[in-house]
Amino acid sequence: MTDRECCIACNCISGIGYSTFSALVKVFGSPANIPGHSKQEYLAARGVGEKMASALENTDFELACAKELNRAAASDVKIVTICDVEYPQILKDLSSPPIALYVAGKLPQNYDFSLGIVGSRNITKYAQEQTSKIAFDAAYNKFTIISGMAEGADCCAHRAALDAGGITIGVIGAGLENIYPAVHRNLAKEIIASGGALISELPMQFPVTATGFPRRNRIIAGLSRGVLVTEAGLKSGSMITADYAKKSNRMLFAIPGRTDNANVSGCHKLIKEGAFLTENFRDIAEKYNLANVADSPATVKPPLPEMKPNEKTVYDAIKKGINTPDKLVIATKLHISSINVSLMMLELQKVITRDPDSTYRILI
Repeated sequence: MTDRECCIACNCISGIGYSTFSALVKVFGSPANIPGHSKQEYLAARGVGEKMASALENTDFELACAKELNRAAASDVKIVTICDVEYPQILKDLSSPPIALYVAGKLPQNYDFSLGIVGSRNITKYAQEQTSKIAFDAAYNKFTIISGMAEGADCCAHRAALDAGGITIGVIGAGLENIYPAVHRNLAKEIIASGGALISELPMQFPVTATGFPRRNRIIAGLSRGVLVTEAGLKSGSMITADYAKKSNRMLFAIPGRTDNANVSGCHKLIKEGAFLTENFRDIAEKYNLANVADSPATVKPPLPEMKPNEKTVYDAIKKGINTPDKLVIATKLHISSINVSLMMLELQKVITRDPDSTYRILI
């Protein structure tokens, strides 16, 4: 077996992370030399206990690798290992870089202008607006936007990057056969189609578990030269990402918010500890030593598309602040089925958008 194949097989064995993998390489000389030893020989590697040694002894490395490569190929996924030249060098700044990355789509050639954006799942309207505006401006200025595919801030960042015609990378905390949340499968397809990528370090069929998300967070930090926290409580996944960013010597940015909002207490803590207070994209560009920042056309509204009568009625009502289907039924006297069809068509035309709280607002 090759070093690459052994990396893939090792990555499929539960409990093997970079530390254990490195210890095995130290004992046996190379990844390719890891297979085929006795339990007692495996126990010589630092950090390998009885359970792990038994798993290594009983693993058919060639079969494990072949199965995983077949699963990946069936989903048009490429596996990039730490032994491959395509492996992002920036990830090696992590104390525990992934042994392998599963990539659907295309990884960037460089990460000089990569920006991680994370925040609250239950995002406030203010944070949503700030996240979207900064992500749009950054993507418009050729930054690669990296986030975690979650509801709230992550979704806003990915969507804004796509709307700007930019590149974005979604990192998930499960195998690529288990995109989570499932509602974002179409978003994942858009990210890939736009020239970005969906990635994970976990085997293709790895389920959604609580342990997968902190692992995902460290990859977001690892791939990013800087990380922006747009809204976060003191105990949140965003703060875990921020901690990884600090440990990996990444630039850290945070947006301040209302002092009575518990969801920004994490941002305020980060600012007190040295994160760059961020009001707009130019604050970030300055720290990247980007002298020429192009003003994005985000505030220039395109002309309205031609609408059918019911769509125009619904659009006009939303413009007046009537923003839920139930309220629209009362205000327009239209049947709920007509309301839902009109809402769907207006969303497809990017005339309106549905916010995380299931209310609708005008885009143009």
